[in-house]
Amino acid sequence: MKFAKLYDEMLKSEEIPEDWIGSRIQYKSLKKCINRVVKELESACLEKDLIEVLLEGDHRLADYVLESDSKIITPKLIIKVPHNKQGLPKSETSSRLWEFVNNRDYLKDDELFKVVEVKEEDDATCLVFHFHEDSSFFRELSLELEGLNNFKEAQKRYLVDQVDMISKSVSESTSFIKRRSDLYTWRELFKLYIDSEIFFKSSTNTAGERSVQQAKANLAAFWKHVNDRKFHKAFHQKGSKSAFKSFIGLNERLLKVSQFQYLNKMAMTKILKKFDKQTSLHTKMIFPKLLAHNTFIEESFAQQLCYKISTNLLSIIPQLDDYTCPICCSVAFKPIKLDCGHIFCVRCLVKLQRSGEDRCPLCRGEVVLNADNSNLDLEHMQYLQKYFPKEVKIKQNETEREIAKERFEAVYGEKNCIIM
Repeated sequence: MKFAKLYDEMLKSEEIPEDWIGSRIQYKSLKKCINRVVKELESACLEKDLIEVLLEGDHRLADYVLESDSKIITPKLIIKVPHNKQGLPKSETSSRLWEFVNNRDYLKDDELFKVVEVKEEDDATCLVFHFHEDSSFFRELSLELEGLNNFKEAQKRYLVDQVDMISKSVSESTSFIKRRSDLYTWRELFKLYIDSEIFFKSSTNTAGERSVQQAKANLAAFWKHVNDRKFHKAFHQKGSKSAFKSFIGLNERLLKVSQFQYLNKMAMTKILKKFDKQTSLHTKMIFPKLLAHNTFIEESFAQQLCYKISTNLLSIIPQLDDYTCPICCSVAFKPIKLDCGHIFCVRCLVKLQRSGEDRCPLCRGEVVLNADNSNLDLEHMQYLQKYFPKEVKIKQNETEREIAKERFEAVYGEKNCIIM
């Protein structure tokens, strides 16, 4: 299947919104431009094979450059004709080049194309060709990419506003002055979202952005888990229910914009490849270098928005994994902050001190035996009580039972209860 048809079908199958379609790269129109470029080159006796010899032959005699000035791209074909014919390739090409030199005055006045500059050097004559159709091709492509860049920035502003709105709703619905806070429901949802690694994989060996196909599959799997756990029924606060719907819409739109970006980047690559194939002018590598200012091409939309989601939304609800004791793996309550900066729960630290262990289990610094009541991190303890009340209560009960058991054994020894 030809790419033009495949391109349209992919836009349709991915259900890209109709009002976005007009902003896409117009592949069919650009393809027609390429045909006109080929005709213009051939009318100047610059067939594809000749251009390939000039640009890639053993005697490289030409350069095709794209000059950019205020976002306007001006293509030029520069042919260098040596005065010494021994520096020229085979005779057919040589005679063609000398025709250009001999007819340079005529070429300057030609309406279809012109030699914009003739420069005589010691060993060669340089002819700089400026054609119309390739200028039109790159002008059209550049304008479309600029439009896509504006589209991306508009989508980014909208989604950032959505993130901020959801963040505000989540903060309000998890407030501790609420009678029925949704703190634990949001924590469970966000943990599932983080673990799903929908748009990015965070493991160190294969970390990186997901393909749009993988992101689509991951998002579908995430929504299935969400529906299976009936999150839509778990929220108590009205603001949470509204924020939950917005969170769904946020991720769906993020996926759609990522898909749209992917398809347009593919279209750009394909059209440049086709341009090079039909003209031998080799623009695939040089044109993208002129797009440093174009964030649609150079920057990942998913990466930018996922960073915003992580820092502005997910961080509102702290996850237990970030506040556990490295030894017992339960919430680090009461938190003892050693001089090395590492934090452990008070029970695990007491056990280390009783065993005479002075080295920190994480960094091996000799700081354990020096710890005392002054190492209790009161601010951290209040934070844990605020955001992990259930876990703190469980930890306190476990600690009290353990202390009671130790006291009992200290008096009666390790005896089992015997029922007669």
